[in-house]
Amino acid sequence: MARVLSIALAGSERLTRTAVHLGGDWWAPVGGLIMAACGAFALTGFPLDDMWHRLFGQDVTLWGPTHLMLIGGASVATLGAMVLMGEAITTVGRNPEREVAPRVDFRRALLVGGFLVALSTFQAEFDFGVPQFRAVNQPILIMLAAGVGLVTARLYLGAGARCSPCSDMC
Repeated sequence: MARVLSIALAGSERLTRTAVHLGGDWWAPVGGLIMAACGAFALTGFPLDDMWHRLFGQDVTLWGPTHLMLIGGASVATLGAMVLMGEAITTVGRNPEREVAPRVDFRRALLVGGFLVALSTFQAEFDFGVPQFRAVNQPILIMLAAGVGLVTARLYLGAGARCSPCSDMC
């Protein structure tokens, strides 16, 4: 819903330098397009998953191809939300990375936390207690998710970032 709303609200105005021309008078923010593409990719997984189960029967793995489509599309959509928030901040004119004492909007911190959780959903295969894959894959997935997620958080939030409403806790 957010992806469609972000594209519909942009309408005929080019609000950011990064906006994409859709044709006619329509402009769309890049973050909204990323979220729309990820949502469409994930939704494509539902009918394909039904066909998969009709052809091959029920499976007990989270790492089936259609399941990875569903999880991957939803996970990367949080990255699109981060891009959309960045576009909104640059449109308003406030740039938290250039402030003297960097403080981060609480919503941006929540988006980064959501992205970290989204990246960790691929590791849920090991939480089910059905040993199907080698145990060495779990720490490898943890390292990959932490590396990608925390580097993204550092780039997105800036150096020395802390949340403004809870600055004592962060």
